[in-house]
Amino acid sequence: MKSKGKKGSFTAAPPGEPSRSDLIPLSRPHVPKGTLRGLGAILRGRHLAAGPVTAAFEAALEGLTAPEVVTVNSGTTALMLLLRALKDHRGRGEEVVVPAYCCPSVFWAVRSADLRPVVADTDPATFAYDAGDLKRRLTKKTLAVVVVHTFGTVNPQALWDLPFPIEDCAHTVGCRRGGRPVGALAEAAFFSFYATKLLHTAYGGAARAPSAIAARIRDYKLTDSVSKGTPRGYNVSLSDLLAFLGLAQLAEIDAVVAKRRRIARAYDAALAGSGLLVPRDYGSDACYRYVVRLAGTPIEEARAFFRSRGITANRPYETPLFLLGDAGAYPGAREIYDRVLALPLFYDLTRDEVLKVKGALRDFAAGL
Repeated sequence: MKSKGKKGSFTAAPPGEPSRSDLIPLSRPHVPKGTLRGLGAILRGRHLAAGPVTAAFEAALEGLTAPEVVTVNSGTTALMLLLRALKDHRGRGEEVVVPAYCCPSVFWAVRSADLRPVVADTDPATFAYDAGDLKRRLTKKTLAVVVVHTFGTVNPQALWDLPFPIEDCAHTVGCRRGGRPVGALAEAAFFSFYATKLLHTAYGGAARAPSAIAARIRDYKLTDSVSKGTPRGYNVSLSDLLAFLGLAQLAEIDAVVAKRRRIARAYDAALAGSGLLVPRDYGSDACYRYVVRLAGTPIEEARAFFRSRGITANRPYETPLFLLGDAGAYPGAREIYDRVLALPLFYDLTRDEVLKVKGALRDFAAGL
């Protein structure tokens, strides 16, 4: 074993504890049957960049949400280009409200669009905006409000009368609320298709917006777009190879969400009456992350307990957005960071793995 600090070194698990590779992970990318065969056909066809498969993927996403969908190379890029196009279209507004508890990529996307992120606190009970703090952050300079569907729970604030609400659908592909698909609840939306997401293309993302704004996004994502009058062009298209991964999973998205809900319900049963449960609406929730709310147990102690049982348990975000600034200014986000723990939940969990997590949850609750 090489010592710590040398090139190629690693840190061994303490004696008696499983190594990281032996733990049930928080997530494991799903690869549908036939995917390798389909990718092989694309490779043999020699069209590897954005082409007919990418177009088909965009059309399928529109069928799942609403027109107009534009795919790009990441969710961060999708939001950045959406905001640039929105600013071009409206010609006013320089601030974008973002939640204190979310992926920091949201913050960097706003900054990359040459706009000012305005951070509003998160309600620790619902994971949505603290309504009072959100109201205080809105000004005449507000261009848009990013509404995150955190952990797969559909955020009803996407339906509020806000200045150009934009849904963050990274955790909620394939869900509906009140008969309307997520991604079509607000004026615009963006998606991340990173490898850990419900629907993944390894790396990738998409934006959905009104037609005039979507056309501007399409111009922005091409390096030759200067000829079309766009101030700056980016080479950020999604390739046919990666788009095929998304298409293959879209065909199974209903089954994927349904299985995640069954697993989450099984975990709920193990925690019944414990006070650890986080309520969710199984009629609309995608169950992207299964989270528990700790009361008196320190989060590191809880992580150690599950690790000793061969199970990964982590904060949902190790570095949420609010930690980038004055962390003390966002007590709701801090409470989530200190008390909320995520456990394994993904489509390819085996029956034995589900039973193992369920048993550990039951024992953890019994020891409180």
